[in-house]
Amino acid sequence: MQVVFSGFGLWEEDLPRLHCQSEPISISIFPSIESDLFTDCFSSFVSRALKADLIIFFVNGGYQFIHFIEKHRKNTAMGQLFSSAQTRRVLWSVDTHIMEKIERNLSNNALVHHLYSAHSGFIKDFDASKTSWLPCCFRLKSLGALLRDRPLAKRKGNFANVVFPYNSSTTGDRNYLASKMKFLCDEMNISNLFGHIGSWERMIEYMIDAKVVLNLSMGQELNYRHFETQAFNCIALEEITFEHSKIDSDNGLIIPFNRDLSDFSEKLREAMEIASSTEASEFKGQDHIIQGHTMLHRVASIISREASVAVEVHKGLL
Repeated sequence: MQVVFSGFGLWEEDLPRLHCQSEPISISIFPSIESDLFTDCFSSFVSRALKADLIIFFVNGGYQFIHFIEKHRKNTAMGQLFSSAQTRRVLWSVDTHIMEKIERNLSNNALVHHLYSAHSGFIKDFDASKTSWLPCCFRLKSLGALLRDRPLAKRKGNFANVVFPYNSSTTGDRNYLASKMKFLCDEMNISNLFGHIGSWERMIEYMIDAKVVLNLSMGQELNYRHFETQAFNCIALEEITFEHSKIDSDNGLIIPFNRDLSDFSEKLREAMEIASSTEASEFKGQDHIIQGHTMLHRVASIISREASVAVEVHKGLL
């Protein structure tokens, strides 16, 4: 089976871990269609995609996919690709909460055969036969890197005792709530860092160093930070959403707080006390991620569904 993947977070070194008894699977990885890097490999992508059985477009949202189609709509090969009956095309979006209308249209469009969304609450009225919930995952390191390095939280607080890495957005109330949380941290004389930190590498460094990592989603859903804090066995002070009950999330240390922040100060004190009295190795969040919540696991589940084959992920050291 030939698969083409476009997006960030699927690592070449992990591909040998995929195993399918019924047929061999070959995956070609390309940059995200949103990336400038994609322009340099466009011709190669189209060539591989035309021969593929399955194409997985992993994007932040439906708008980026539509922009990609419009940009290349006069390309003959692209026309062949999106009219091919042999190649199955799926879109996996992690920004449905921002682009619900666009993605609703895509779910009824022949451009893609199936839409996967990371936000179950926003697709409940979509065509169920063409839409599925597929939550975010850990994608900052390969599964192999997690198994080899076992990076764990240090909790020294050299940069800040509390960090909340997030990108500012006009969607929802997260900006407003973040400012209130920062005020409460300042009021408690707890050093903190809120907002955009920089590169992925720097963000990982700050999260591992922090005593407590805050997490508040934009649309009350499981987000990347949920999986990142578990991957490093961080102490996460996190808003619990209805999506938490959809996956097994009890293997790490997640301290819940209410979105209205009515119990935030109390829960932050609790989290700081735990950070001072426990070691990161005592928690099993990282094992939880390794067992089923990396990008490789998500891609395996898409292939299984789309091709109706059983795909397993080998989790031992190769």
